Amino acid sequence: MKKLLLSLCLSPLLTGCIGLSSVGVSDVVSGDAKSSLRAESSGIGFLALTVPSADSLEREAVGKLAAQGAAKNVTTRLTMRNFVIVQLYSVEAIGQK
Repeated sequence: MKKLLLSLCLSPLLTGCIGLSSVGVSDVVSGDAKSSLRAESSGIGFLALTVPSADSLEREAVGKLAAQGAAKNVTTRLTMRNFVIVQLYSVEAIGQK
């Protein structure tokens, strides 16, 4: 009986809208800024129901970076900006020649 009462009391507290975002950074670029190259790709989402593929955005940005001649210390960063009903997703790739 106590468990049932505890469950009924805690369930309203534990339900709700929760959004989690995470970021992973690896191979942080070290070196001079003169040899650093940047490339970016972006996509949009609507009401967080349609979301562009992060993998395809990353491949596009890394492809643009490779076309510029970047071959080492490639780092990517995904950012999202929320404009009420529209979300802008952007992947930035940084690398060195």
